[in-house]
Amino acid sequence: MNAVKVVAFDCDGVLFDTQEANRAYYNFILAHFGRTAMDDGQLRFVHAHTLHQSLEHLFADEDERREAVAFRNTIDYGRFLRLLTIEPSLIGLLDWMRDRFRTAIATNRTDTMDRLLQEFGLTDRFGLVVTSLDVARPKPFPDPLWKILSHFGAEPRQAVFVGDSQIDEATARAAGVWFVAYRNPALSADRHIRSLADEKNDDDPSAEEPATEWADRRLCSDGNCIGVIGPDGRCKECGKADAGGPGEPTVLADPPAGGAAEDQPCRGAGDGVGRSAAVQRRQLHRGDRAGRPLQRVRQTLHRLRPGAEGQA
Repeated sequence: MNAVKVVAFDCDGVLFDTQEANRAYYNFILAHFGRTAMDDGQLRFVHAHTLHQSLEHLFADEDERREAVAFRNTIDYGRFLRLLTIEPSLIGLLDWMRDRFRTAIATNRTDTMDRLLQEFGLTDRFGLVVTSLDVARPKPFPDPLWKILSHFGAEPRQAVFVGDSQIDEATARAAGVWFVAYRNPALSADRHIRSLADEKNDDDPSAEEPATEWADRRLCSDGNCIGVIGPDGRCKECGKADAGGPGEPTVLADPPAGGAAEDQPCRGAGDGVGRSAAVQRRQLHRGDRAGRPLQRVRQTLHRLRPGAEGQA
């Protein structure tokens, strides 16, 4: 296995607890137009999607949506920053990772990301920050991770993506990188972690089993499913028998030549990368923040990066 040298993080729900900030922000916009506050399903949607996707979800009428976008542009996001909570062990983890890994952020946020990082003193803590404005196709397309791989000159198997939603899972799978699920045991991942804490406890016997080799996985042959074939020959997600048979596992996507994903034309979900259309059709019915707490990022990186301690 190639040594991991790049670790990318989602922002909302991983680096920061942003649920209350997102709730207040979008409810503020809705209230301006006399609309009721978001329900739980709408809150989950805006947690994982871009600003414009969220406004499309909340405002079905095109004229009203244009007005909502215009009103949004007048809002000072600083008023909502006090509702954000930084993950308590993030700074310690970034200190430990400084000389060991290249770090990045892949987020569906737009123009609020710089303000957020500046407010919490994190501007210089990441080698690259990729927002939905920096790529033609945001998550769940692999473009943000492809941009990160290209920037650092890394192969997919040399990168880990830490996320907490099905959007993040689909992005990692489409890009072919290792996926670490944060505080969401419902996700299919190479490793589940409970928190960013306890990163110095390398020998904790409660750590999970070693990660499964990505290349050994087979994806469900049903184009409407993004499940993985289990040892019994059936999809872990939909339960269907594998129609593939022996041989190489299904490959979702190859990075564009030179890794410059941002130069690729913007395509619709129907002609996207591999199973991106199926990913986008999949219902986000499971709570992104559900499940027991997860932990031990450092242990995870040790196991995905054997023999590479201390190397950048």
